[in-house]
Amino acid sequence: MRFGHAIYGERDRGHRLLSASASFPDPETLAGRMDMQGSPPPHTDWKPYLSGFAWQNHYVLARTMADARSERSGMVFSRTLAIPASAVAELHDIYGLMEFLSAAGDARDQTSDVAWMAGSCVPSGDPGLVQAMLADGAPPVIWSGQDGFDAALAALWRHLWASARLALSFRIAFSPTDVGNDAPKLVTTPERLISRWSGYRIVQADAQPDPANAAERYLIDGDQSDDLARLLAALGERMPNIPDLRGFVDVEALLQGEGDLSDHIDALRRICHLAPEPGSAPGIKAALITKAAREIAEASASEIRMARNLDLSAAAAADSFWEQVAVWAAKSLWKPKGAAGLSAIISDALSEKPVAPWREAIKKGARSALTKPNKTVARAVWEAMQSRVGFLESVITVAGSPRRLEAVLVDTAPKSLSRDVAEPLTAAARQLSLWYLHAACCAASLNAVEAIRRHLVEAKATLETLAIASRRASDAELVASALEHDDVLTLALAVEAVSRAPSLLRAMSVSDPRWRSLWRAALDRSPEAVDAPANPAALMSQLMDGAIDGTFDDPELLIALSKTRLADVTSYPRRSELSLTAMCGAGEMRSLGSCRQLSLNERQLTACALSGAAVPLPTTGRRSSPLPGCLNERPLLMIAAQNRTGRSPPVLPKCRRSVFTNMSSGRPANGPVSMRPGNHVGRSESA
Repeated sequence: MRFGHAIYGERDRGHRLLSASASFPDPETLAGRMDMQGSPPPHTDWKPYLSGFAWQNHYVLARTMADARSERSGMVFSRTLAIPASAVAELHDIYGLMEFLSAAGDARDQTSDVAWMAGSCVPSGDPGLVQAMLADGAPPVIWSGQDGFDAALAALWRHLWASARLALSFRIAFSPTDVGNDAPKLVTTPERLISRWSGYRIVQADAQPDPANAAERYLIDGDQSDDLARLLAALGERMPNIPDLRGFVDVEALLQGEGDLSDHIDALRRICHLAPEPGSAPGIKAALITKAAREIAEASASEIRMARNLDLSAAAAADSFWEQVAVWAAKSLWKPKGAAGLSAIISDALSEKPVAPWREAIKKGARSALTKPNKTVARAVWEAMQSRVGFLESVITVAGSPRRLEAVLVDTAPKSLSRDVAEPLTAAARQLSLWYLHAACCAASLNAVEAIRRHLVEAKATLETLAIASRRASDAELVASALEHDDVLTLALAVEAVSRAPSLLRAMSVSDPRWRSLWRAALDRSPEAVDAPANPAALMSQLMDGAIDGTFDDPELLIALSKTRLADVTSYPRRSELSLTAMCGAGEMRSLGSCRQLSLNERQLTACALSGAAVPLPTTGRRSSPLPGCLNERPLLMIAAQNRTGRSPPVLPKCRRSVFTNMSSGRPANGPVSMRPGNHVGRSESA
């Protein structure tokens, strides 16, 4: 190998090119760089020094000294070699060139190209210099004094890779102001000026001689594994900074042994940055991805989040990594006491900031778990909902269809929620039309009556959702809510409560239509409810009084009572004021032909009942004049009254079947026969 050769010194009272060999590229433009950079303080001694830097596809190696031949003080003389950048990778020994520059001194003979020459020895690496060059910090690294610098630099050069050699710049400097913005990587400075460099990395002369790690060992002794050699060969061109060697060493360790997911993610990020083309270092990338994918199953949420900005577009085998992330999201995202991680990961998955493959993998896995959620998933969602406002909307967005998730959330709802937690949850459930969850939040955060009230006001309530909202209500509170709201849903729950505790009807008041509705529904549920009020006979009398006087009219309750013992009105004081259109019991009329064994009066009464004629009741209360037998068997229903002013009996509406009868079986009870206008009883076909 031969290198261009040039010398610079005083000419025409300035620092200029004196002579250059033919192969030296554009030597005139280099004159300014070959002058001393900075000014030494007065009375500061300095020795000839080396400098080096990349320039015009070459690496410049120079030696500068005071120009003893100059008539002007402060002038310097520099001898320079221009090493082609293509030769740098093969030029491991520069100590011989350093010796040539020193031996040539300030001779000004005609310059010619210089042939490479081996050094007189192989210098040993300097641990202090290596440690300082590997450490993080702003350049430059400071070498105190000038003794031993040449040998330490030559040893460092020997173990650097090509791009790091080309990026290595060095010279003398007397203070931080001399280096400016384009600071060299390494400077020498007179020992007496070392205090000026506080805060910079200073080479320690007494540094520990034994290498502390593989990176130091490599730069001091050249000791490297096959994996590190492969890494430097494949990626060294893209890694000009010496501290980056620590990352390469870490990657080497991962390739040789084991590490956690965060280590593999850092290594992948570094490798993909240095080799952005999929075809570059494919074996190294594939090996790291395989190792990282194996670590995902046991990873924590924070480790998985570390991958959210991991761009693996430079790796051809990235799919296997993201598939394992999706599996993790389906199985391990829902661990107990992991609300913070769960919330953060779901939030990140809905953000545009993480890389798309990470977002899609998390959503795919989470959606799989949320589509068929178990109680572990539901409990994790509850924990996250209580820790972050807005998580419910996020998790529903990821789930896609919320119905199965909502059902399990209701089953696993906490027994109690603070108002601060429940208010935003209840509002979110309302906004998302999650009425079952709305009911569960109401039940967990409010007293029973208030929970029922709020759910009825805010939600599209059903019997099922209202049952959830009232899950902590006592039977008495269910009755109280039915009386408050006069609502078919609360009435259904109250009927069930009364069936369990009939004594709840003891306070029955027939003047209150809500009480009447409850009694009527309870009778449909169970005829035994007739005896639940404190004084059923008195209540029956009040009902008929209301019908006669026109103060209230409840034909459906009367129909229900007609199937009970209260239908016997022989003891009713105002029976003379009743006119009736009679019907027999549960809608089965007795025909005239079936009354052959009845007395004439009974036949006449039955005929009147069938024809709809008004029949005055007996005014006597004596048992010697009982009601006809057929009417005792199928109790009479007093449908309407004709009061003393001669008003016509009111027309009954068609009695619909109650949805609250026989709730446990899901079948409505047989209702009474329908009424036709004019208070006529619907006739059977046999009649």
